Amino acid sequence: MSYTLAMLGKRKMPSLEDGDRSERMHRVRVGLTGLAIVLIIVALATLVIAHFNQQLPPQSATGNAAQAAKPSADEPLADLGIAPGAPDNAAK
Repeated sequence: MSYTLAMLGKRKMPSLEDGDRSERMHRVRVGLTGLAIVLIIVALATLVIAHFNQQLPPQSATGNAAQAAKPSADEPLADLGIAPGAPDNAAK
């Protein structure tokens, strides 16, 4: 069965009887309740994540600097100071 644009325009609109209206209101209530539940779950997850982030100790800047100054085994040219862009030690 093929529909034309004229046929679609002639469809009857559903009546607003009490049964249909109560069913729609029930669906709206269920939808809003689901939305509220999702909002509460997201808020609780945010609180839990924020709580655990506060308990983590901050990383010290000196620990990171000591690791950066330590020579790495995978960059031998940088360890020797002859890598491109390395500071010139001969100027001393």
